[in-house]
Order: sequence, then C-alpha cells, then structure tokens
Amino acid sequence: MLAAACEAQLVAVMGEHLLLATALPLWAYDRTHSARGVAMALAAVTLPALASLPAGAWAARRPPRSLLLKSAALRVALTLLLWGVVAITSLNVSPPAEWSVVLAGAFALSLVDSLFMPVLKAALPDWTPAEHLTRANALLEATDIPAYVLGPPLGVLLYARWGLTGAILAQAGAYGAAWLRLATARWPLWKEPETAGAFGFHLKEALTWAWRPPLVRGLLLSWTAGMVAGGIVEALVLPFLTQVLHQPESLFGLFGAALGAGMAAGAAATALWGEKDKEPRILTGATWLAAGAVAVFTHGDGVMIGAGALFVAGGAMVGIHVALQTLLQKRLPVSALAGLLGLTHSIQAAGLLVGFAVAGAVAPRWGLIRALDLATLLLAVAGGIAWSASHVEEPLSGVEK
Repeated sequence: MLAAACEAQLVAVMGEHLLLATALPLWAYDRTHSARGVAMALAAVTLPALASLPAGAWAARRPPRSLLLKSAALRVALTLLLWGVVAITSLNVSPPAEWSVVLAGAFALSLVDSLFMPVLKAALPDWTPAEHLTRANALLEATDIPAYVLGPPLGVLLYARWGLTGAILAQAGAYGAAWLRLATARWPLWKEPETAGAFGFHLKEALTWAWRPPLVRGLLLSWTAGMVAGGIVEALVLPFLTQVLHQPESLFGLFGAALGAGMAAGAAATALWGEKDKEPRILTGATWLAAGAVAVFTHGDGVMIGAGALFVAGGAMVGIHVALQTLLQKRLPVSALAGLLGLTHSIQAAGLLVGFAVAGAVAPRWGLIRALDLATLLLAVAGGIAWSASHVEEPLSGVEK
C-alpha cells in the first residue's frame, strides 16, 4: 500500500508543481509585476492548510481508503471546473474578476489537500514497521522530487505555450491518474483505534500533546519559525531573479529544478543515515544548513550560485520534514497523531502566510536583500530552538501506538 500511495502522490504533486507552484506565480507576476502579487497568489494556495488541524482530528476515526479516494476524486472535479470557468472568464471579463476566479479556484484545490495529506501521513505507521518509519517518510518525501525537478521547467513551458488554462488541464490529468492508482490499490484492513472518539476528543488530544511535552512544543515552535522564513524566500525568489540578478523569468524553472535535485540528494541522505533515533540531530543540522543556503543565495553573485544554494536548501528541506514527521509518528499515541500532523500543516500554512505578508511589506520598503537576510536569521533561530528542545528531555518513550 505504501508503494501505491507514493505513486499516487508523485503524480498528483507533479500536477501541482505545474500549476500551483509555477504557472500560478508566473501568471500573478505577469499581472502585477510585484512581489506583493506573487505573495497574494501563494497565500491563496497556502491559506486552506490552516484547516489541516480540524481536518486531521475529524479524519482520525474514519477509514483512510474512503477519505483518500473521495478527496482525490473531488480534486479532479474541482480542477476541471476551474479550467472551464477560467477558459470562459478570460474571454469576456475584467482583470479583477479573472484574478478573483483564479485565486478562488486555487484556494478550493488547496482546501481539499488540507484533508488529503494528514490522512495519508497518519496512515503511514499502519503500513510500515516502526523501525523503518524514517525511511518510509523519506520515500514519501522523495515522491515530490520529480515534481520539483521537472515541474517548474514544464510549468514554464506550459504557461508560455498554452497559458494558465493549459497548466490547469495538466493538473486535472495528474489528479485523475492519482485517483486511479489509489482506486486500484490493495488496501490493508483498517481497524478503528481503541481510543476513537468524537471530533472534539481528537482535537483536544492533538492540542494537549502539542503543548504538554517540552520536546513536541519546542519542535513545533522551531517549525513555525522555519515556515515564516520559508514564506519569505518563496515569495521573493522570482522577484530576486528578475530585479536583482536581472535574468529572464524563464530561468525560474532552473531554480525550481535545482531545488528538486537537492531534495533528491536530501531524501537519499536521510534514508541512509536517518535510523537509530538520529532525528533530533537531523532536524537541527538541516535547519542550520538551510539558513546557510539562504545566506549564500542572497549574497552570492550569479544564477549558478543561486541554483547551487537552492540545491542545498532542497536537501535541508527534506531532512527537516522527515525528521519532524518521524519524531511525531514514533512518540505520539494514535488518537493524537492525525490531529497533530494536521496541526503541523496548519502551522506550515500560518507560517508561510506570515512570511508572504512580511515579504510583501518588507521588500518594497527595505529591499529584497534585507528581506532575505531576515529569512536567514529566522532559520538560524529555528535551528537553535530545535537543538534546545531536543536537549530539554529525552525523546518520549513507552507511548502505546
């Protein structure tokens, strides 16, 4: 089942990188020629993830097969609807109306994802022995890598040739293939958790575990600071390319490919060295490595130095994600796991949104360089918090899963 989930995720994420991560920011930049416009488009994609905490709590006592198949089918329907609406509105409506339609569609697609991902990650411990969870998480993260490598260049080509509607249609096809793979998979028998209760029970359980152990509390605080920094960087990469490096928008795909190649290296390294409870060290080291990479990206001179820095940042991103997810999966009871994994997605969304807002406010006033320096500082602080949290207490043990 793990293989089927990874294959479906690979295809779906490829479509998302064609549209939501590449074509949509390019479209927004073409319309506004500003970091603020790109930040608004990215915010529309990110905002729905705030619902991941209640979505995870709601899904905790429901069979993952039904939830994943229904959400996958809904993504196909929404993408096709968006394609039809955009194709019609782009012909005979004003630019503000077209802007509203596109961002609303992106918001709706991301809202469905806020249910899909927590369910998928919460089911992973049921499909994988505990001693192999780090490698399984690395494998799941690795499914994003082809999308990061190929998605941006293909998204640039699709957008240049067929515009936003071409990218939307490609994403609909990717979502359809993902649904088909899940529908034809052999699912293990699902057993309702012994501690299953109502929605409020799982929500309270997740929030209790998020605050009670100092280790978990520190990890989530570090994750928050890192996501704010990530939002700043994500919103400013395209303006930095065109306004600071004075390069054409077409090289945006090169930066995305470099990030994806780094993620491939990071996934391989994490799978190789991520066993034997090394997750706290991986999380701390990867966060500091990301801070160094952003500093080099900001102050390096040239496109290739920037691409190399993003390569390193991509590897660090995988290490951070895998280490955090594995720590939570190993240490938390099943009654809290889906909700808390949903909380990490909500924190990710909130942090990115704050980062987008900071980028949109700081970059016009202080400049792109200082805004990116702020992101470097936040990542350095996040690494310090992760290091401190991992030394406050020993990793939790004895938790019944």
